[in-house]
Amino acid sequence: MFETETVILSGDEIEVDDLDGFHTVVHNLGEDAIYASKKPHIKHGAKNVWKIPPGAAKLISTTNGKVYLLGTGEVELTGQDHQVINISSSPSSNVMYVDGASGVTKKYVDEQISEVNNCITVLQDDKADKSEISNLNLLDNWYFTDPINQRGASGTVSDMGYFIDRWKLTDGTVEITSGGLVLNGTIVQRLETTPSQAVTATYLTSSGVQSAEYDSDAKTFSISGNGVLVIATKLEIGGRQTLAHQDDIGKWVLNDPPPNKTLELMKCQRYFIALKQYEVFKGANVRTGDYIDFFVPTPVQMRAIPAVSGNIVATANSEIVWEYSCVVNGASMIRIRASHENHNIPSDLAVDFELREGGAFLDANI
Repeated sequence: MFETETVILSGDEIEVDDLDGFHTVVHNLGEDAIYASKKPHIKHGAKNVWKIPPGAAKLISTTNGKVYLLGTGEVELTGQDHQVINISSSPSSNVMYVDGASGVTKKYVDEQISEVNNCITVLQDDKADKSEISNLNLLDNWYFTDPINQRGASGTVSDMGYFIDRWKLTDGTVEITSGGLVLNGTIVQRLETTPSQAVTATYLTSSGVQSAEYDSDAKTFSISGNGVLVIATKLEIGGRQTLAHQDDIGKWVLNDPPPNKTLELMKCQRYFIALKQYEVFKGANVRTGDYIDFFVPTPVQMRAIPAVSGNIVATANSEIVWEYSCVVNGASMIRIRASHENHNIPSDLAVDFELREGGAFLDANI
């Protein structure tokens, strides 16, 4: 047996205590999310407080006909009593009998079964909508509690430019912490291509999913904040976010697990590779009186010919100040040219190029 009641929420918490049944289905018919609980004084994110998105329903067990609601809009409440009963049909009529009770029509029983099935379907759809669906993330290095950080950036960063891989500070400051990035300014990631479909841009904070900005002309995804702890980000095709959802106790959790760090590093190394100090590369026979080439292996092919910078010294003559540039960008190796006019190093003398303190960098960022 079901009893349905419709209430209109105006922003204040209300108590509904005249429902039949042991359990209650709360169906949000409004345009904004509402909150429901079996106890008064609803607080967002508190234990046993359920957030119900627009159009969704939530089965709250053991309410004994009383629930508390907070929000705005129209809400439909259905009391349920899931007592198990034995039903037998009379072979001579379209009437069904419940143990010890007067007859009720078979049509009535079928309607009640159909209503139960509809409630189950709504609840299953709501669960899938919250936690089991996720679109491809178009961003690199999107998980800020454990980011790829080849430059070794730490603490509070105030210099404009790249800090962790693929992310550039364009205004203010950003602090790198174990819980994410504390943003007091703006950070940006630029994509190589713009999706042809509509996209959704979001980021996750401790208080929930927030909207980010995506400029399709500039191909930039950007986040601005004032003291905001940013945990993760996402750019995805479609009109709804699948970055994170709230679990049954109201805690925000990611729809996807953290990315595989090895794969994420390789994605980032298409744009930037940090070469470790004290590595040594032998000069090749490709040389003239003005330059000497040497080869450096790379884990992936970089997206473009990179700029070369860092503390690199030719061991044959450490006094020479060389200019370095990449002349070949191969699938697993690049060729770097060390240039110095009239370097006067004999052609038959072996030359090693050593990375001194701080190492060197190959930069193919956009």
